[in-house]
Amino acid sequence: FNNADLHFLREFRMALAAGEQDFSSVSTTRQRELAVMESADAVLSYSDIELEIIASHLLASDKLFRCPWVLKAEADGKPRQERKGLAFLGGYAHPPNKVAMDWFIEKVMPELHARRPDLDLHIWGSHIPDGSGWENQPGVVLEGYAQSLDDVFNSVFAFVAPLQAGAGIKGKVLDSLAYGVPTILSPIAAEATGLVDGSSTLIAHTPEQWIQHIESLLDSDDLWERLRANSTVLRENRYSKGAGVEAMQQVFDYLNL
Repeated sequence: FNNADLHFLREFRMALAAGEQDFSSVSTTRQRELAVMESADAVLSYSDIELEIIASHLLASDKLFRCPWVLKAEADGKPRQERKGLAFLGGYAHPPNKVAMDWFIEKVMPELHARRPDLDLHIWGSHIPDGSGWENQPGVVLEGYAQSLDDVFNSVFAFVAPLQAGAGIKGKVLDSLAYGVPTILSPIAAEATGLVDGSSTLIAHTPEQWIQHIESLLDSDDLWERLRANSTVLRENRYSKGAGVEAMQQVFDYLNL
């Protein structure tokens, strides 16, 4: 069983972010999800953190394995000096993506735009909600569905993922790794990726930190190049096809296949 993301963890985080106190639906999801895992011969997850959570509920870890994710290097795109703007990518029928943009546009963009009026946030993805009002905030550009990831990553200066809830590994963050685009992430967005704050990404906890990190990246060629180079090393080591084959072999060996 490949647990792409831990549903009850995502639901719990969404409830916390919304200030809810009733977790009965989360409990139901947890019971159903764990029942599937208990019946499976092997359980895979992209997230080491979620494997630990699963092990704590099953009180067993022998049949738990990290599922590999393989990335291939995409085109480098434009050089730093020709890149502009920030980008976010997501499907907005998925609640954590909408919550992330609601939060970022309310808490970060007004002050960021006041300080950097030439910097735009490009919002990519499907199902941008009607009446969101996002476009009313100066500096926000609604791009909509991306026909190609090249459109998102080849000319953008940095990728932001201000996720306030969610679970599993974030494909949008790994897409930025594939394209070698520096990232600024919330702790939840960085979770399970292997990206390290200050080395291969910048992790922001508060609106003030978001603005500080974005401005630091804009003002420092060295920082931008260091994040790009270190995230590329991570991509080549952790997300290579060879590493993926080796990880899956461990699962097959355990199952005597």
